[in-house]
Amino acid sequence: MAHKLRRYRWDLAESSMSMEDIMKRLVVFAFLVSALLANAAWATDVMNNKYGTIAISASGIVTKGSELVYFEGIVPPGKESMGTVTFTTGDLISGTLEGGGIFSHVDSSFIVVGNGVAGAPKGLIFAGVFDGQIHWTLVSQSGQKLVFKLRGNITGVLYTGETVSFETTQTITTTAGQLGNGIAHIVFGKVVSHL
Repeated sequence: MAHKLRRYRWDLAESSMSMEDIMKRLVVFAFLVSALLANAAWATDVMNNKYGTIAISASGIVTKGSELVYFEGIVPPGKESMGTVTFTTGDLISGTLEGGGIFSHVDSSFIVVGNGVAGAPKGLIFAGVFDGQIHWTLVSQSGQKLVFKLRGNITGVLYTGETVSFETTQTITTTAGQLGNGIAHIVFGKVVSHL
């Protein structure tokens, strides 16, 4: 028993770290945790939209018929729409429509209008523009089907009169043939606030 105890003490002494090593590891761990928190999902959903079509060309994107389906915690009953979400971009300034690129924010817009369903505001909810580059990214391709993400920051005024900055991501599908004719479809979009 004494032999086992002496061996355990020897193993512990051999494997133990100095206080300096422990502090270094704690500092690295704290740094990693803070980096994760900074980039983590401290993004609060402000509004979501579904459906709708877009007209797309090198001159930009114009949406039509996208429905507001969530706003600040309010979800409409059934499949009712709470309003409309429309947005436009500026010209494609780099890349291609087929492979992905960047649209300009010049002459862009992002407008949300509510219809009062389920207690959501009625009338203009948000009026803004894209702030900075708008990223158009091809995320998957299966046969003729193409899936893109449109992502950019938007700045504008809420119905409360408050000036705010958000980020929007729109998932958009099309086919090679439809894209050649300037047609694509919104699957789902969200606007988030980064706290």
